Amino acid sequence: QITRLEYIHSHHFIHRDIKPQNMLMGLMESKDTVFLIDFGIAKQYRHPSSRIHIPMEKTNELLGTPAFASLNSHLGLELSWRDDLEALAYTLLFLCNGSLPWLALPGDQRRLLPSAIHKLKAAFISGSHPEMPMELLTFLSYARNLSFMQKPNYEHLR
Repeated sequence: QITRLEYIHSHHFIHRDIKPQNMLMGLMESKDTVFLIDFGIAKQYRHPSSRIHIPMEKTNELLGTPAFASLNSHLGLELSWRDDLEALAYTLLFLCNGSLPWLALPGDQRRLLPSAIHKLKAAFISGSHPEMPMELLTFLSYARNLSFMQKPNYEHLR
């Protein structure tokens, strides 16, 4: 999936809604390929020829699916490639473990209180999670520590 995101990012777009429901497995010759779908809220993050990056600003809207959205999305900030990576980390943690700690909230709280999900996510990395693969926790930490305009080291993440 890193290769897919690297490709999308290299074409100056961010997906902004990475989650398991937006991933499909290929068939036959493509059976080992994961396809990323639903670019409905994707956005160009820099101009293709000038390569000028969009500015960091407050948008006041949570983009993406709250359970998988980055902390920055919960805060209503403009998103960048780091946020796609953070959402991918939550997605991979979900696929490895079958759940995420904030999915244990009652359904009404999940829908009505994205702030409750944000609080659990913000505290998540510092807690002890022996059930979660250390590599994915390291990946999540890396994504969260990228600055807004910082290009990820995709090779390092593979």
